[in-house]
Amino acid sequence: MGSILRGCVRVFIVAFSFSLSLYAEPGMWTFDQFKAAYKAVHGIEPPDELVNAMMYSMVRVVSGGSASFVSPDGLVVTNHHVAESALYQLASKDNDVVAKGFSARSQAEEIKIPSYEMNAFVGLEDVTAQIESAVKPGMSFAEAHEARRIAIGEIEEKVFSETGLKPQVVGLYNNTKYQLYKFKRYNDVRLVWAPEKQAGFFGGDKANFNYPRTALDGALFRVYENGKPLKTPNYVPMSPYGASEGEQLFVVGNPGSTFRHLTAAQLPFEKATVVPDEIHILEAREKALKEYSAMGPEQKRQALGDLDRVQNILKVKRGSLEAFHTADVIEKRQKWEKGEGNPSLNAENKSEWEAALEAIAKSQKVYESLYPTLTILGDAGFFSGYLTHARDMVRIAEVRNGSNVVRPLRYRASNRETLLAELSSSKKYYPELEVVKLRASLSWLIRHFGESNALVAVIMDGKSVENRARELSNSEVLKDPKKRTELFLALEKGEIAIENVNEPWIRLAEAMRKASKELEHIQLNEIQGPIREAMKTIFKIRETGEMVYSDATFSPRISFGDVASYVSMGVTMPAFTNFGSFFAQAEGQGGKGDWTLPQSWLNAKNSGRVSLATPFNMVTRHDTTGGNSGSPVLNRFGHVVGLLFDGNDGKSGHEKYTSPNAKVGRSVVVCSTALVAAIAGVYQVNYIEDELREAWRAKTQPSNGG
Repeated sequence: MGSILRGCVRVFIVAFSFSLSLYAEPGMWTFDQFKAAYKAVHGIEPPDELVNAMMYSMVRVVSGGSASFVSPDGLVVTNHHVAESALYQLASKDNDVVAKGFSARSQAEEIKIPSYEMNAFVGLEDVTAQIESAVKPGMSFAEAHEARRIAIGEIEEKVFSETGLKPQVVGLYNNTKYQLYKFKRYNDVRLVWAPEKQAGFFGGDKANFNYPRTALDGALFRVYENGKPLKTPNYVPMSPYGASEGEQLFVVGNPGSTFRHLTAAQLPFEKATVVPDEIHILEAREKALKEYSAMGPEQKRQALGDLDRVQNILKVKRGSLEAFHTADVIEKRQKWEKGEGNPSLNAENKSEWEAALEAIAKSQKVYESLYPTLTILGDAGFFSGYLTHARDMVRIAEVRNGSNVVRPLRYRASNRETLLAELSSSKKYYPELEVVKLRASLSWLIRHFGESNALVAVIMDGKSVENRARELSNSEVLKDPKKRTELFLALEKGEIAIENVNEPWIRLAEAMRKASKELEHIQLNEIQGPIREAMKTIFKIRETGEMVYSDATFSPRISFGDVASYVSMGVTMPAFTNFGSFFAQAEGQGGKGDWTLPQSWLNAKNSGRVSLATPFNMVTRHDTTGGNSGSPVLNRFGHVVGLLFDGNDGKSGHEKYTSPNAKVGRSVVVCSTALVAAIAGVYQVNYIEDELREAWRAKTQPSNGG
């Protein structure tokens, strides 16, 4: 593919010359939409070869995040914070690879991650017509939902049985359109390199979602197949030269979730209730984790992963709430729904449009009445991974006799390897930490909904917060990977009945499942079904006058934008920081705590192995969100010039309910120049330095004979 890509680049360079200064409209475009969307903005289509390079090098990290192949031998690059789910499996009190980092010195030293999975993109197709054909006239919303669910199961299981690929039907545009994605599953994934936590998350929570930033948020894995490095000819090489300000770039990844298509009738409740509740839950969890961390170094190590995640999500939610108050999100949506700046609305479709909005407003009132119960049935009161395991036990016992296509996706044959890997994961549970987490979440539940709430009473089971937290915190079965996997398989085979399992979490999950089933009819017939049909009308009207992208669904998307500085409170924030900024930030913050420089970097600086002028982090105008972490940032040649890892304070959370602010909202990227220079000069991983160099040369230098 390398020679083909080089052949098309000359035309693309000329075409780019007149568009580099233009700002690309925000959007998270599916692979099949991307070329048309780019042409609508820039007047040209990216060549197929570039689009194919972006698609077929893409990797999805199942535990959450994005990645890409960067060599022909299965080498994968992603963020350090994405890699942490693997690092924590390897870490222990005596060998904390999260804190110390890891550098293999040869392929023989690359460490296999237990129960870890990556998926490589293979292809996609539209299956909307096939799924909708299962819905018959006269069906209720609930019946139509079930018909679609079974049709999706049939499609996915057919792909799996015929190809062995991992299928996923993704509902787009409020589940009014459907795409079938096909992935190749890989579960022999080995750690190659990860910097110290102090380098990957330099500045800690204070630096997170801020800029200027200096963080080496990168890590390398290698995918193996049949015991050998996977051959990956469709890789994208890492550029040793990076990007320049104003350059048009592409982000390819799996953005997690956004809510930009909510209507003016739905948004006020998000602003007044949903987002504030989420913030209060997270604040309670953050407080509990900080108190536990203060008890000693080992407690701090145990809580670190949870604390990082909580603080990260908390900043996003606070950003969302700030956007509601400062960006006029609701007011702008109200005006747009009435026609202001709406290119699709006209006299002919106005009545249909208004009827759809009215139907959504009616269903919203039903949702608001059920909100307390739905919140309790979520994970608000259960800051613990045990609940997921317990729910798996209850659901497999419930669906074991059903056909494969009728089962929920999680329990179908096509997802079996992924589910069993999750159950057998060596993720560690610390009883005292679980007590602290449960105490915080159960206390919040009682404060918010009251002990007299029927569901809260079921959850507490007549016990105090302390006693219930301790009872649930030390599950002998669920905390042990081998025991919980064996229990799941026994329940699936019918060798043991769920009611005979002596486990408090199981009893709790049973009660919650019973309450959920009682609400399903209302949810499907009075909320989800009517809203789906109304949104179908809205999208149909919108598509007559504009290109519309779907909300994020943790499925493959491409965003385009440029490298751009910005002004914050009268100060120009530079497009780039460099290694010199890294050392200057440490000195400016006293070089203590989260601003402590790793010894490896001090050694490299003192020995002259790094240049302080090396670009470190940069900011771009791309439409990204959580799930995009680890996404490769590619130039017009299909070369990796960085990895997306963060957003600035003008973007964090602001992008959930509305498009990013082009003036101040920025994605934050760790430059390829920093990753390549650090691997070579700081960590001296020579065989990887050579592999990246050769991979780069193979894609950029003409082959023999032209």
